[in-house]
Amino acid sequence: MLNGERPLGLYAACGPRYIGGWALGALAPALSRGLEVCWVDAGNSFAAHHLARTAKRLGADPKAALSRVLLARPFTAFQLEAMVREKLPDLAARMPVVVAEPLALFRDPDLSPREKEARRCFGRALEALAALPTVLVLEVERDEPLWREYWRRLEGAARASARLESGKDGPGLKALERHG
Repeated sequence: MLNGERPLGLYAACGPRYIGGWALGALAPALSRGLEVCWVDAGNSFAAHHLARTAKRLGADPKAALSRVLLARPFTAFQLEAMVREKLPDLAARMPVVVAEPLALFRDPDLSPREKEARRCFGRALEALAALPTVLVLEVERDEPLWREYWRRLEGAARASARLESGKDGPGLKALERHG
């Protein structure tokens, strides 16, 4: 996706809080060259300033790079499910999709009384994500049992998964695992 290729399937990556900003910085060169991306910001953490600064540092027009990101913000797990099932299939046929921090919506304390319904909603959303042509799910890694359960399900449905870790050369994806 970053070099202009569109690898088909669902991919997942987790890491520290800055994983979304890191991904936007990594996408900046492709966005500057004309790539369009649908960014589903389920964690409400889209780093527009980081993307603009990175594009400017590359000598590209920050406004042009930002204009190539179609931003959507679901605020509930049920809105995310509807978006993934009803809106994203048409968009994903034209552009790669990034879904940032979807698990946060399924860990909402207000869903606790409706846990079974939330789990079914997650299953339907995950099935719809896996059916899209090119989708990358970014997650902030958490040390919570419910997060780990949902992450395992997401990772199991993905073609590959990775963890963002800091190295001597800066952040990078590590421990790529291929599935099915």
